[in-house]
Amino acid sequence: MSDYNRYRDLFDEQGYIHISGFLTEEECLAAERHIDSYVRDIAPTLPKTEVMYDDYERPETLKRISRLQLDPFFEEMRSQPKFTKLAKALLQDEVVVQSLQYFNKPPEGDATPAHQDGYYFCLVPNEAITFWVSLDDVDEENGALHYVAGSHKVGILPHKPSSVIGFSQGLAAADLSEFGEERTCPVKRGDVLIHHSRLIHLAGPNTSNPQRRVMGQVYFAERAKMDPAMKEQYDSALQAQRKAAGLN
Repeated sequence: MSDYNRYRDLFDEQGYIHISGFLTEEECLAAERHIDSYVRDIAPTLPKTEVMYDDYERPETLKRISRLQLDPFFEEMRSQPKFTKLAKALLQDEVVVQSLQYFNKPPEGDATPAHQDGYYFCLVPNEAITFWVSLDDVDEENGALHYVAGSHKVGILPHKPSSVIGFSQGLAAADLSEFGEERTCPVKRGDVLIHHSRLIHLAGPNTSNPQRRVMGQVYFAERAKMDPAMKEQYDSALQAQRKAAGLN
């Protein structure tokens, strides 16, 4: 059995896979250099909705960058065969490359609410995946991901507004146990977690001193199409939240 088939079987069963050493140390170092230059040179030219901070007066509280691909280095990275071939194998379709994002959980950073990425995507069918590539060792102390295994099989569930910057919606249900077993997924620097757009996931707070840095690359299956009504409803709610937070 090929690695792709083995990965796909596990992905179909539990909704996610973990691959160790997906990026080499050299690739991690290069990504760090380009993120630093992006924050220094590109981020100041972008609106608040593109580069989010817990506190906009404190640069060390950087939370999220929406489009790393504005740097050609990251534009090339997200189209590398080791990303796209695996994405195609898992989705069993051609893929449409979406934005490469940067997620930072600074010291004392908030927990990430339980959610499904697919709620934000507004796709029919909701077939997409996220590559969660870590630039740090991540464990329970600094905000490891928790997956609800198999929850990608239940469809997109109701969400409600969240107060967490960068994650506008969280799952409405308080009890996740009815959707599957919650599993904590620690990773090492350079590892990747890949999850389905319908998989319920969350992350704890960062109770350590260092930052927790992750790149998130999304691919849509070519067969997945945007639902205009769903998208309009989601965008309307998002704009209202941004206005209330002073981000417009």
